[in-house]
Amino acid sequence: MTAVVVKADAGRLTLQLLPAANPASPIPPSPTPTPLLSPSPSFSPPLSGNPTASPPNPRADLITLTDKQWTWSQPASGTGNAPTSVSARPAPGQTVTLHIVKTADGPMVALSPRGADTEALVAAAYKQLLPMQTPPAQFASHLARVVTADFAGANVGETLKRAALNLLAAIPPRAALLEPAPLRQAIRGSGLFMDSDWFGGSQPGPDPSPPPEDFKLKLSKFVALLQRELAEQTALPAAEREPLSETLQKAQGGLAKLTLDQLNSLPRDDATKQVWFLELPFFNADQADSLRLCIERDQTGGSEEHKDAWTVSISLSPPLIGTIHCKISCYDGSVNTRFWSESPRTVELIDSRLPELRQQFEQKGLTPGFMDAQQGRPAQPQPPALPPQTLLSEKV
Repeated sequence: MTAVVVKADAGRLTLQLLPAANPASPIPPSPTPTPLLSPSPSFSPPLSGNPTASPPNPRADLITLTDKQWTWSQPASGTGNAPTSVSARPAPGQTVTLHIVKTADGPMVALSPRGADTEALVAAAYKQLLPMQTPPAQFASHLARVVTADFAGANVGETLKRAALNLLAAIPPRAALLEPAPLRQAIRGSGLFMDSDWFGGSQPGPDPSPPPEDFKLKLSKFVALLQRELAEQTALPAAEREPLSETLQKAQGGLAKLTLDQLNSLPRDDATKQVWFLELPFFNADQADSLRLCIERDQTGGSEEHKDAWTVSISLSPPLIGTIHCKISCYDGSVNTRFWSESPRTVELIDSRLPELRQQFEQKGLTPGFMDAQQGRPAQPQPPALPPQTLLSEKV
C-alpha cells in the first residue's frame, strides 16, 4: 500500500492513501519472456451509464497516526536488504510504502520511502517492448491466415494447432462489440488485467481456483508453444521454418503491444485520475480491425454528492468514411457525447444522426447532455511518458 504524506507535525503524521495502490508488486514474476505488468486489480471500469454499477472501489482517504503508531525505516546501504530504522521523519509530499508489522506493543505501521526500482524496471520494459510491438489488427489478420493456410496439413504439432484455434476464437466479431455485455466481457478478457487477477491475491480460500484464461494468457501459451516447435525443427531448412518464425515474431509483437498498454495504464501515485489504454482486435466479416479505447476515471469529487466522472474515448476506422473519434463522458447522471472526423461529409452524416442517438439514450434510461460533431481530431489523453533519458542512451 502506498500513500502521500500530507502533514508531518510534531507527534502526529497525516497520510493520504492512494486509491490505486496495489499490495502486490507492479511487476510480478513472469512465466513468459515478456514482462508481466498490469494496472491495479482494484479497478474494473463500468461500461454502462451508471458509474456505480461496478463493484465498489477503494477511494483516496486521509489517516492520522501518532508517533507511537508508526515507525520510519529505509533500506540499508550496501548489498543487504534489511531495513534500518532512522530518526528522520517523512517529509510532506513524499510518497511512502505502508506495511503492518507486529511488535511487542501490538501492531504498528512501518513506513518506508518508495524506491526507484519500479521506475527502472518500467523504463527497461519500454526499451525492450517499443521496437517489438505489432498492431493488434495486423496480428489478428496474420493469425487467421496461419490457421487457415500455413497450419492446415502442415507438419505442426496438434497442441500448437489447438492453441492457435483457441487464440483465434478469443478475437470477437464486430457484432459482439455492439452490445454492452459482450463488450464488457471483451475488455475484461483482453489481457489488460491478467497479471492483477493472477498475482493480486483476489482468489480467496485455501485452494483458490485460477482466474479464467484471457487473451494475454492464451497468447503467452501460444508464444511458448511456437518456441518449443521451432526448437524441435532446427534440422529443417530455414525456408521450411520461416512461417513459424514469422508467426512467432508477430505473436511476440502482439504480446509486447498488450504489455505496453498495461504499462501505460499503470496507476500514478500523485494522480486523481486512473486511465486505461487498450486496443481490442476484432473481425468485420473476414477483415481484421481494432477498436482503440481510452477509459478515464476522475476521482476529484470523491463524495456522495459528486460522483466520479467517467470518460470513454473511442477511435474506429469504418470503410469508406474514414476514422471517427468519439468521446463519451458521464458526470452527475448526464451523458455527453462528442464526435470528430477529418472528413466534412462524415461530420455531416454524424450530425444528422445525433437526434436518433439522443432518443436511444433516453430509451436506455440515460440523461443525454450536449452532443455535437466537429471536423478535426480530439486532444487524445496521452500515456504517461517516461523522461527521454530513461529511453535513450547518449553513449557512443
